[in-house]
Amino acid sequence: DDDFALVRYNTNGTLDTTFGTNGIVTTPVGSGYDGAYAMAIQSDGRIVVAGYASNGIDDDFAVVRYNSDGSLDTTFGTGGKVMTPVGSSDDYVYTMAIQSDGKIVAAGYSNMDGYYDIAVVRYNSDGSSDTGFDGDGIVTTPVGTYDDFAYAMTIQSDGKIVVAGTSYIGSNNDFAVV
Repeated sequence: DDDFALVRYNTNGTLDTTFGTNGIVTTPVGSGYDGAYAMAIQSDGRIVVAGYASNGIDDDFAVVRYNSDGSLDTTFGTGGKVMTPVGSSDDYVYTMAIQSDGKIVAAGYSNMDGYYDIAVVRYNSDGSSDTGFDGDGIVTTPVGTYDDFAYAMTIQSDGKIVVAGTSYIGSNNDFAVV
């Protein structure tokens, strides 16, 4: 099955052999296929990667944190990994950002009883859900009538989270901003 994979290069394009094993790190996250779609580097050099991981039935939000040398940061989540079920079925992270206070914000989409809605999850710096964010750390937002997907995100200087993607309104996809 697929796992999270990271490769670090030197400025001249050669593999940085001080990172992982000869410049390469692979990490199984869930019980099946896993995919990484977003990455951010914290101010302390730790690397946060997000995407999805299989829980054996469907896919959940997945966030993994690495130390700057490519080893798993075991102070984050369980052994460096966090999986978060959001909706009733598949959940995928496609973008992420790190707030100035170190909290991690992941956004993508979640199957909410047949249709995908934009989903945002905020984690504390240790990987736990930030219950100060909508009570459980999770916000889902339907935009149009059918499927809504988040692909980009930024955090404004005032701390507000802006998510952009697409919304299918029955005949075509439109831009969606939340």
